[in-house]
Amino acid sequence: MSICLECDVKPWINTARFITKFTESLSSRSKGDRMGIFNRFKSKGTSQNSDNANHNRSKSSISWRPLTRTDQLADILNLSHEQTVLVFKHSTRCIISSMVLRSLESSSEELSTLGAWYYLDLIANRECSNEVAEQFGVVHQSPQLIIIKNGTVVWDASHQAISPEAVLMTEH
Repeated sequence: MSICLECDVKPWINTARFITKFTESLSSRSKGDRMGIFNRFKSKGTSQNSDNANHNRSKSSISWRPLTRTDQLADILNLSHEQTVLVFKHSTRCIISSMVLRSLESSSEELSTLGAWYYLDLIANRECSNEVAEQFGVVHQSPQLIIIKNGTVVWDASHQAISPEAVLMTEH
């Protein structure tokens, strides 16, 4: 049986989870909103809904700091003694990772105040991703969120275990 190297999960499980999440998101929308999914295929103009979504997305967002070099890990360790550091390892090839990223961004107003957020594109920065796993003593996964306080990993999660609610609970 093949394994998804990006997610370390059997591909059919990823597909089933995606379909479930997608179906849930569609069923929670009104009929007019559901048809809005086709607006992206229009050749001219944009829908009012997509304009509002783009406006809301640009208005509130997590201030991501790119994590691209292994020498940044010492800075992250030092910074964690002053404030909480959150490292999100994202696979740009994984739909689950994209769904988790969107979920975090959708709650950016609450989450952005938790500390310094770092974004690691593990496809483009594999060496850095491997070094994060080694230095912080966590098993590599993607997507993965690692929370560091006072030089120690206090929480890490992957896949659907990463949610705005779960992240907010780590602060209490």
